[in-house]
Amino acid sequence: MTDASHDSPRSRRSNAPTLCWTVLLLVGVGAVILAVREPATDLPFAEIRVGRDPRPFFPETPPPRVTLEEFRRFLTLQTVLVRSPRVLTAALRNPELANLEILKTNTRPSDWLEQHLEVSIRDEGYIRVSLRGVDRKHALEAARVINAVVEGYLIEEVARAGMERRERLSDLQEVLKRRERETEKKQQRLETLSAQVGPSGRAQGANQRFAERLQREHARVRFAILQQEMTLDESSQDLVEATESEELAELLKRLDHIQTALDEVDASGGRNHLFNAELGRLRNDIKTSKQLTQRLSKELEYQEIDIENSPNRITLFRKADPI
Repeated sequence: MTDASHDSPRSRRSNAPTLCWTVLLLVGVGAVILAVREPATDLPFAEIRVGRDPRPFFPETPPPRVTLEEFRRFLTLQTVLVRSPRVLTAALRNPELANLEILKTNTRPSDWLEQHLEVSIRDEGYIRVSLRGVDRKHALEAARVINAVVEGYLIEEVARAGMERRERLSDLQEVLKRRERETEKKQQRLETLSAQVGPSGRAQGANQRFAERLQREHARVRFAILQQEMTLDESSQDLVEATESEELAELLKRLDHIQTALDEVDASGGRNHLFNAELGRLRNDIKTSKQLTQRLSKELEYQEIDIENSPNRITLFRKADPI
């Protein structure tokens, strides 16, 4: 009997209002959670599209791949640039923002804009720009402010970055031309020295064999002179002494000629050694210059790809319109 009384119709009617309030409370909490998680869509916003992979500048050259992590870092950087003082200052200089009610506050327009500007990454490759804390009656003015910010970003950051890349490209082109001129001069010097030295293997071999013959002849004549000097010391006859003195003079003259020839061979070998040393240095310099030129050419190619794709990589996808 007691259990049945608790399940009476009156008891069920008394619990009904409590249940209704509980359901309404849960629905309200859920709505608040959704409102916090999802930004308001009844206010104007603009969207910027950011491409991930650049298309190739040369058909035969594949574009450099951008990893997902690199792309996300790039997107995050763009959200920071949209809020940069350079962009906000350019936006506030826009004539369309003159005398807007939402900017007539107790704070400076730049401070107000920095506080209310909302920049977020929506989908993969899209940046949304909006204003928070703005009444719907100012939706038209909010749209003008948002569009001015996006325009300032595209001009001050995207276009300026493109100009900087073009300046860097021009500098790299000048460096490449200077390197090519230096390499050409070294190549001409190498050809001139190579012609002076001649075929290194045969020339050096012939000089070596000639020097060996001269050294043998030098030793033979020197030995003959020693014999003549010994003979003169032992002989006292004037006729013999006079004859052998003439022979000694001829030997000494011959020895002097041989020594002169040896000196010339040594000097030639020394010059060739210096030439060969410079030839080796020039070859190394030319090799290094060509490697550097190849790297510069590759960097120039990447810069040209970047410049070609920069206008298409970051574009305005949607202007802010009052909703």
